[in-house]
Amino acid sequence: MVYRGKVDTEFNDLYAALIDGSAYIPLTDVESGSIYLGTNFEISPNSLGVAFIADLETLHEINLYSVSIFGGGLVKWSVPMAGEVNNVASFIITPDSKSVVYTADAFIDGKIELFHAFAAHPLYMPLTNKP
Repeated sequence: MVYRGKVDTEFNDLYAALIDGSAYIPLTDVESGSIYLGTNFEISPNSLGVAFIADLETLHEINLYSVSIFGGGLVKWSVPMAGEVNNVASFIITPDSKSVVYTADAFIDGKIELFHAFAAHPLYMPLTNKP
């Protein structure tokens, strides 16, 4: 089971809990007030990772990340993008758990566009063209 909460800190983090309640594993470890971890997170189809949208690194920059369900191995999927603010709006993990498709205003033009990224090489690929 994965949940969002404030267990050991005053900041929202993601945790994995054993179903028998005997232990929990911190999946994110944020030590500053610059996080906004939305409720949008998803366990991968292969059950080995969790993808989530968060403000982990730069204030007001919402990105897409994933982490191992066992903790560690943080990957930033939505890199690199143009502009000062990268607002990932939504995402889905592909059925094979090898890539994600997400929407973002990557070019700071007020237009939400569709992107695709692979786990092995998390560089974005636009799926929509700017008019």
